[in-house]
Amino acid sequence: MKNFISMFLMTSLLLGGMTFTIGKMSVCAASKNRIETAQQKQAHLFGSAKNKLAATDPDFAQTMDNFIYGDVYSRGKLTEKQRELLTITALTASQTLDSLPAQVQAALKAGATPVEIKETL
Repeated sequence: MKNFISMFLMTSLLLGGMTFTIGKMSVCAASKNRIETAQQKQAHLFGSAKNKLAATDPDFAQTMDNFIYGDVYSRGKLTEKQRELLTITALTASQTLDSLPAQVQAALKAGATPVEIKETL
């Protein structure tokens, strides 16, 4: 539950405070594109590493990842580096430290320097 709350916080921050209601969604061409976009973004940022939540609740993990990396990441004008530094900030503030190592690696892949990550923390 703590991970869900921190991911919701991160998502709200990335969207600039916008709130979305996620209900049952049917699979259509737009959602397939969203899923492909999410998979490409995750492969770029995390490589072959899997979301830890997928071990206990794979359906929820996939829904959350598709929403964050398929929908949220394409909105706004933040750079990939800024989004990752913001994610690190949200995870640190909510004390969700188990997700932090993967996000630090993603921030490095997104172009953040170790000094920028240290200053963010």
